[in-house]
Amino acid sequence: MQNRHVTTDTWQQCLHAGGIIMRRPYEVPQTRQRGTPELVMYHIPDFEAAHSWSVYRTVKSSTLHTIRWDQRADGRRIFGAMSEATPPWPAPTLLQTTFDIDGPWWESALSELAGLRIPLLPYRAGADGETYGIHRPGEFNIEWRSDGPLEWADVSRWTRGCMTRFQRGSG
Repeated sequence: MQNRHVTTDTWQQCLHAGGIIMRRPYEVPQTRQRGTPELVMYHIPDFEAAHSWSVYRTVKSSTLHTIRWDQRADGRRIFGAMSEATPPWPAPTLLQTTFDIDGPWWESALSELAGLRIPLLPYRAGADGETYGIHRPGEFNIEWRSDGPLEWADVSRWTRGCMTRFQRGSG
């Protein structure tokens, strides 16, 4: 029974660490890049691969830092260790990539985002499913479950459109 308790605690530690990395990769030494991202977007489904996209801009280029968190691999590693004497480690399994994106497209996308209305809403509890979020460090942070509130349909559509483009490897 002790192994099961250790394994459940380890899984919770892994979920907590992975959630922080997806939401705030610039605050974690393992995923930190130079500078502060202009914008961070993330998608964290339950038990599937999660993704975080951070855009960094300099005078010369716009760069996308992508992090893929393999939650399935972590589940297999952690719960597969229940029969072993050594407890599993809680570190999330991550794959990071960085590449340049199309600066004029990104500028246009940010301009569109700036024109969207994001009304303040009362707290709404979420159930299992998937979590989406977008934030600009020091300026704003919004997060929603599944399709999100109807009032945020435009920002949800915008965010998913950017994520789809980034997942295809274009930007």
